[in-house]
Amino acid sequence: MTMRPGTDRGSNRRDPEQGDRTNYRPPSPRPPIKRHTVTGSPWITFPIVTVVIEPENVDLSRYVKIGEEHTRTLEMKPGYLYVKDTVRLTYALKNEMEAVDNGEKAVITAPMPLTPIYKGMPGASMLAEVLLQTDSPSASSKGNV
Repeated sequence: MTMRPGTDRGSNRRDPEQGDRTNYRPPSPRPPIKRHTVTGSPWITFPIVTVVIEPENVDLSRYVKIGEEHTRTLEMKPGYLYVKDTVRLTYALKNEMEAVDNGEKAVITAPMPLTPIYKGMPGASMLAEVLLQTDSPSASSKGNV
C-alpha cells in the first residue's frame, strides 16, 4: 500500500488507490438550509378591533349558530394603525323541513360590508390616508400642485 505525502492511515478520506474501506467514514451531511417560515399571522403586531355582524331580519329562536367567517382589513386613524376584524355569523335552521315548507334558506350568513378593493387588505381609511399623503403639496416633488 502506498501513502501519499500529507496523509495518514487514520484519515477520514478514502484514498482511491487504496482498496481498503475499513477507515472510511462518509463526510457529515451539510446542515439543513434554514428557511424563513411564518409561524403566525402578520396581523399580530397591530391591535385588533373586532366588529360582529349578524344577519338582518332573522328570528334567532328558529336558528342555531354553526360558524363564523373572519375578514381582516388594515385600517388607520391619524398616527394609529389597527386591524379591523369583521366577524360574520352563520346560522342554520334547527328544523330543515321548515326551509322546504316555507321556501327559506336553510343556512344564512350575514352579508359582507362593501370594501374599496375586492379581497384587498387595506380598508377605506387606510386608502384615504395614502391618497391624502400622496396628494399633499409637501409630498409632491415639484412643490406645487
